[in-house]
Amino acid sequence: MRKPMTVALALALGCGVAACQKKAVQATGPEPPRVVASIQEIMDSEVDPAADVIWDSLETISDANGVVRHEPRTDEDWQKVRHAAVILTEAPNLLAMPGRQVVQAGKELADADAPGNLPKDEIQKNLDTRHDEFAGFARALQEVGIEALQAIDRKDVAALDTASGKIDDVCEQCHLQFWYPGVPQG
Repeated sequence: MRKPMTVALALALGCGVAACQKKAVQATGPEPPRVVASIQEIMDSEVDPAADVIWDSLETISDANGVVRHEPRTDEDWQKVRHAAVILTEAPNLLAMPGRQVVQAGKELADADAPGNLPKDEIQKNLDTRHDEFAGFARALQEVGIEALQAIDRKDVAALDTASGKIDDVCEQCHLQFWYPGVPQG
């Protein structure tokens, strides 16, 4: 007779502890999103590869054999480009999170030796002091990503080509503001 009582007591205590833990979690609320990856990591792993898929889906190759236009034709082609556009519309949310570092502590910029690039500390200072402007560029990238998604969903090659050019423009304008502002345009 003691065993059922012991089991019942253990269950009651376990449920009581679980209820207290649940109330403690509810009282403190959910944790805010954590900033883990650097801007460089998000660019290298999400933005650049996604943009490349979109840009590469619309190639015109001219050679001795003539001009060949590559564009999405099959459902699989369109789906591949759509997946890239989804990434391109969501990655800006990560880029715009306050507190994100340009590179991980102790790391260098991958293109630190490129002519005209600012040192990582200057880039970080610009990102911190002009965060709203940087977030505006991220939002602009998201908007042209959405434009690309809409073109993809309509299977509209001309509209995708237009959106593709806008993606390049937004990226370049942001880089000219934050990465290499001293590089002459043209």
